[in-house]
Amino acid sequence: MEDSREWVVSIGGERLDRVLVAVWTDLSRARVQSLLGEGQITVDGGAAKASDRPRAGAVVALHM
Repeated sequence: MEDSREWVVSIGGERLDRVLVAVWTDLSRARVQSLLGEGQITVDGGAAKASDRPRAGAVVALHM
């Protein structure tokens, strides 16, 4: 099963992994961190890390 999601950051400055767990409640923080490590989550089309703090308006995409 393929899953694609997009989310636009409304308030910047928070750690990406923590924000995504709050937004995508069906994914655990460990799963989000794993997906980030595999490059399946991007911010504005580029690679992202769990510790990134995206700016407001950034587009976060998940492709798994």
